[in-house]
Amino acid sequence: MKHLDFLKTWLFWLFLITAIAIVVRSIPAWTNAAWGGDFGIYYGLTSRFVENQQIFNNYDGWGGMYNYFPILYIFSAIGHWITGVDLLWVMPKIAPVFGGLTVFIFYFIVYDLTKRRDLAILSSLFLAVIPFHVYQTSHAAPLTMGHFFMLLSMYLFLKTMNKKKYLIPLLVSTVFLIMSHHLTTYFFLITIFFIVVIKSIRLDLRSIYRDVFYVTVASALAFSYWIFVATPVFSTFMNTGLSISSYLVIFLFYVSLFGLLLGIVALKNTSPALIHMLKKKCAFHPTSSRKRALLYFAAGFLFIFSAEIVFLFVNFPVSGMRMRPLSVIYSIPMLLFIGFGCLGVEYLKKVNNYWFFQAWLFAILCSFTYSLVTVNTTLFSDRHIEYLTVPACLFAAIGVFFFFRDRDHKVPLFFKKQLSYPSIQVLFVLVVCGLVFSNAVAVYPVYKSLEWMDESIPDETANTIDWMKNNLNTTTIVVATDLRLSKMIWAEGINATFEETNTTWTCDTWVGCVADLYDGENHRVVTHVLIDDVMRDVSVNIRVIQSLYMTNESYLKFAEEPFELLFRNATINQNNEEVHWAEVYKINWTFIEQHLIVEKIKDYPFSKNPRTFS
Repeated sequence: MKHLDFLKTWLFWLFLITAIAIVVRSIPAWTNAAWGGDFGIYYGLTSRFVENQQIFNNYDGWGGMYNYFPILYIFSAIGHWITGVDLLWVMPKIAPVFGGLTVFIFYFIVYDLTKRRDLAILSSLFLAVIPFHVYQTSHAAPLTMGHFFMLLSMYLFLKTMNKKKYLIPLLVSTVFLIMSHHLTTYFFLITIFFIVVIKSIRLDLRSIYRDVFYVTVASALAFSYWIFVATPVFSTFMNTGLSISSYLVIFLFYVSLFGLLLGIVALKNTSPALIHMLKKKCAFHPTSSRKRALLYFAAGFLFIFSAEIVFLFVNFPVSGMRMRPLSVIYSIPMLLFIGFGCLGVEYLKKVNNYWFFQAWLFAILCSFTYSLVTVNTTLFSDRHIEYLTVPACLFAAIGVFFFFRDRDHKVPLFFKKQLSYPSIQVLFVLVVCGLVFSNAVAVYPVYKSLEWMDESIPDETANTIDWMKNNLNTTTIVVATDLRLSKMIWAEGINATFEETNTTWTCDTWVGCVADLYDGENHRVVTHVLIDDVMRDVSVNIRVIQSLYMTNESYLKFAEEPFELLFRNATINQNNEEVHWAEVYKINWTFIEQHLIVEKIKDYPFSKNPRTFS
């Protein structure tokens, strides 16, 4: 039927896949008032940008460096100004759109390199639903904008290799990337570093002068921005993350780049046989083997599965988290994806310019290995996975496509019977649909099943914070709550405890948390407590990837003196059950002063009236 001919066009499927990518990433933003453990920081900085139109604002909240990466804040403010809609509503809705558009750009990267629309479509489809990438790019966070401009810069870098007219747009995109997110910029720089070096093995150095020029300029722009503008990145991120002087890092970057390039030129002149061998090594096996592909699949699947089983009993390095049995079950779709990615290694040589994806993957794997070996607390090992998934989607697409659809081979069923090609096509569709659907469904449950942190900020909690802003003296109060909500109330100009009230959430009586609530050294007295159902029923986030868990007793102590319930906001469903709730308590310091015995008071540096501190 002619009116359905559009279903056969690649453009239709690309737009459909992009729409799916945006929808999947937008789910948390449309089902919560806000989404993300750090959202309060970004919302607060965007609010300040809207108020004073200054790109770089002073930052006095938790952590650091956030005010030096304003692209998210600028785009969010533009959305607010264009629509006239409240910033708190519109901001979480904008960033996931950019997260989904990375899939759109990835299609053109794959197609430009492979010249195969089928692989480009399949790679984009996988990237649209792969959990690590979806989850991270669902946040209204600088890294989401970083992912978008990283892939846009990668695509323009590809185009610039052949046509210099793309150089100016590439440099503009690079500047946006640098001003979006420092970690994403780091991954982009090491990726193009590896790409240029490996490309120099294959081509004459004079033919890639434009590539070398861009790597030099892009890295110089990034380093300059970190030195002169985003100074904490230069003084802490580079220095701590790489365990050496930041200036030495820059020196080694350029020495390594030009040293490798000139070394390869010298080898080409003196040892052409060695260069030829290196080219052959990069090509993997001369012929593909279905049995070997299955071994790769099994090895990849079983290795990660075994690691997950180990981490049921042993903490993850750095984060201290553990896997949960339910998390292992939810992760199976991702493990299948990894298996097919490993399987794709066997068929990679069937694709044009496969070396580009080898270099991309290898660059991040090297950084990942370094992070694991050094137990790095700056270049977190788990953060590498979201960046690994991008090139891995091409590997998985190659694996699925050539294993099931290659006409030159027949797929053995249980290693006994042979399937006809039409049956293989049906099996191919079923496998793709199964991978896509299962990974899309598992995105958010797999993170929630880890029980380390729920990043949702329900409407009831946001409304409660709004009530605090309008009904309490925000200049004098100090509110104890978890790190997630501390950032939100900081955005509204309310003093928060951030990560300084840990025993408050686990002790069974008020006496056990007095030391948390009063800090004589810093002249800080906590006056109020904010709790929501996420803190009560899931976890209390106290640090990066670290949480505590409230018990019935530790929660019920707030129903007694010295705590007084000031405000409660709850939503009831049709079954008369509370869906979400949030509560604000006032602390009665007079009661505390009267009931602490003299010997106990000596343990705390109280004045006669601790409420006079601010």
